[in-house]
This record gives sequence, structure tokens and C-alpha cells, in this order.
Amino acid sequence: MSGVTRRQEQVLDFIAGELRAGKRTPTYDEICAHLGLKSRSSAHYLVAFLIEAGRLRKVGTRELQLVGGAEDHLRAVLEALSRTSGSSLPAVRRAQEFLEGRPMPTFHVIPYAGAA
Repeated sequence: MSGVTRRQEQVLDFIAGELRAGKRTPTYDEICAHLGLKSRSSAHYLVAFLIEAGRLRKVGTRELQLVGGAEDHLRAVLEALSRTSGSSLPAVRRAQEFLEGRPMPTFHVIPYAGAA
């Protein structure tokens, strides 16, 4: 994950795991306990940064929502493929280039000759 520290990534992974398991957003105390943080203000700072960075979104007064689903999903798929022979496929290489910020090639749609 680019743009976040290792600790911020750990917080995001913990929150994401709880939400994906169908649980509620963890409290600052639960984040502290899970990561071994000593103060709730540290957990608050880490969560606030993730909100500011656009990785989490506040919903209501207490709940959080993950942001960036499609890109994160693509990264996870590419990571899984990198452990197999699928990483050599041209489509995989193009997707990795897209995530690195390189422009995607343009495709032109040619109408079917029989179409009216």
C-alpha cells in the first residue's frame, strides 16, 4: 500500500478484517489492544490519517467504511497471480502498469460489419 506507514497499514488491515467478517467497526481500545498501542490517542491519530488519506470513510458518528475497493481487489488478485505462472500473462503486466500509474493503451471498437 503506498502512502501509508507500516503501522497505518496494520490498523487498516485490522479494521478491514473486522468489517469483512461482518463485525462492527472496532473501537480505539480494540485497535490499541490488537496492535499493542499504549494510548487511545495513537489509535485515533492513525485512524484520522487513514480517513484523511482517503482509505477509510466515516459513516455516521462511529462507523467506518473501506474506500478503494476495486483497486484493492485488483492488487490482491495480482499479488496472488505473482505467486503463480499467471504473472507472465500480458493482461497481468498491463494491470500492474495501470496500478503503477502508467497510461493504459487505447482500444478502438470496430463495429461488426453486419450491424445496421
